[in-house]
Amino acid sequence: MSLKEKQLKEATQSFVDANNRADIEEVMHFFSDDAIYEDIYDGRHVGKVAIREALMPFFDHTFGKVEYVGDDIFVDADAEKVMISWRCNVELEGKPAYLRGLDLLHFRGNELVAKLAYAKSSEPRFQERA
Repeated sequence: MSLKEKQLKEATQSFVDANNRADIEEVMHFFSDDAIYEDIYDGRHVGKVAIREALMPFFDHTFGKVEYVGDDIFVDADAEKVMISWRCNVELEGKPAYLRGLDLLHFRGNELVAKLAYAKSSEPRFQERA
């Protein structure tokens, strides 16, 4: 594993960990000022203010406690891109639910310049989990 690949994997894990701690300040620290976040609902959010607003439902308990569990991670060190598949565990109306998906993360040095999210569903929705 190259040093760059290792750094990208570590940055990705730190980003996931910050999300799981519901630390919006640390999560926002990853994004560049001109970053783009494309959410699973086809929304496009440009810049830190818009990204923070779009991410807040995952931090303000709209979905209860949110936890991302990573499945697979693929790194293209030369392009500074990471693909991570995940399961997002949440609570909807007091019941456990989840959504499966993946993020394509584009880095520029130590900054996240794009987070492109995709959900495994014809309609983005959370599914009840057993």
